[in-house]
Amino acid sequence: MADNYIERKMEDLRSGRMTRIVSTEAAPLKRRGLYFNFPPKRVALIGHHPSYSSIVKLFLDADCKVALLDSEPAECPGRAFGDNVRHYPISLENSKHITPELSLADNFANLLKSWRDIDILIAPGKEAEMIMKAWDAHRERFPYVLDYKSRAIILDNDPEAAFPEISVGALVVATNLIIFSNSDTQLSALIGMLVLPDNSFIDRMRFVV
Repeated sequence: MADNYIERKMEDLRSGRMTRIVSTEAAPLKRRGLYFNFPPKRVALIGHHPSYSSIVKLFLDADCKVALLDSEPAECPGRAFGDNVRHYPISLENSKHITPELSLADNFANLLKSWRDIDILIAPGKEAEMIMKAWDAHRERFPYVLDYKSRAIILDNDPEAAFPEISVGALVVATNLIIFSNSDTQLSALIGMLVLPDNSFIDRMRFVV
């Protein structure tokens, strides 16, 4: 009986009533771990911190645009990334009448003109306060059209540091404060978590690392 079954199948194959289907596609590899969707963003980092190199790499690997506005261009981590990072050196060399604050404001205005807006700001408290005021004024003129809730991450090494008093109108942003006790503390993993689209509910929180 088994022989008759095999003969019928062979006849079906010869007559074309049955065709062999051989899969040439390899089975997809099962990826393990956690993966998050993160569409490219426009990121501005102000000042300098040893973690900035790893933070810049984090965003560049996610195809983000990154700008560094640094008061110490000689130590700026952007140099290691070449043209992949937009670098604005903040200095007093051009004019005795230009303060660091004005110089920073001018460079931030130039960045907004080039990129139309930013999505993520990472800065020390004093600089963050000034930039967020300028950022808010920009949003008053040019409303933000993306679904992503912008982020402001404030860095400080003072254990007593508090959130800057910033009154904003058009700027909708989740603001968080990171207190680092050691300048060598790596902040990229924490920042990567805070900027994920689904984590916009993390707002006005203080992290001590």
